[in-house]
Amino acid sequence: MPPSQTRPLVTSSARKALALDPGIVEAHVALASVLQKQWQWAEAQTEYRRALELDPNAANAHAGFAFWLLCQGRTSEALTWIQGARALDPTAVSGDDVAMFLFHARRYDDAIRELRSELALQPDDAKTLLSLGFALIANNQAADAVPVLERASSISHGSPAVIGVLVRAYAHAGRRADALRLLAQLKQRRNAGYVPAAAFVNAYLGLGDYEDAFTSLEQAFREQSNILQFLKTHPYFDPIRGDPRFADLIRRVGLA
Repeated sequence: MPPSQTRPLVTSSARKALALDPGIVEAHVALASVLQKQWQWAEAQTEYRRALELDPNAANAHAGFAFWLLCQGRTSEALTWIQGARALDPTAVSGDDVAMFLFHARRYDDAIRELRSELALQPDDAKTLLSLGFALIANNQAADAVPVLERASSISHGSPAVIGVLVRAYAHAGRRADALRLLAQLKQRRNAGYVPAAAFVNAYLGLGDYEDAFTSLEQAFREQSNILQFLKTHPYFDPIRGDPRFADLIRRVGLA
């Protein structure tokens, strides 16, 4: 489902909860997360701060604020906050969560270690497999990422998010024909229903097709895609950072 259908449900539920009890930390965190994804940065920060005031030891509030800091490009601070969140409650903050921050910090070996440790406990977690695929590709291990992402695709029944990154893995592993075949499948699926724009962003960036990547980024902008939160830090955007269109996109989502 597109964000335009799911986010209002979360916002409505969180606001109803807070109307009943303004002290519910989880509601403040949920509301902050949606506000952040809609680029309402100041409002999201306010909600995170309120959650932290209500319970300074709430791991989910620490983790949420860590994501806010990451979006602002404050990567070192964000990593400190997410590690602090895990120290408060290791069951609430997974290795996958910490690995994401390490990935954005370009600490790929550390991210891979976190993810492999997580998979030792949950080998069939598609989200963790996807994250490992991300990190392996960034670490110039695309050939190793291919079977990991193929497994994630199988477990997730062909999640478009996974397919978009698998296109990148194939392309970087020298299997361009396979990459183009998967991309064609994604396009076909778009004719039948919703496919997140981020899947095409990852695919086209992986193929080095930057014009189509920018077209997909515009679609991502229109649907307020989750991926645009991370414009300032995501390693996959590095090849297009010098393009004026990218600087304009950062400005339009309020991160300039």
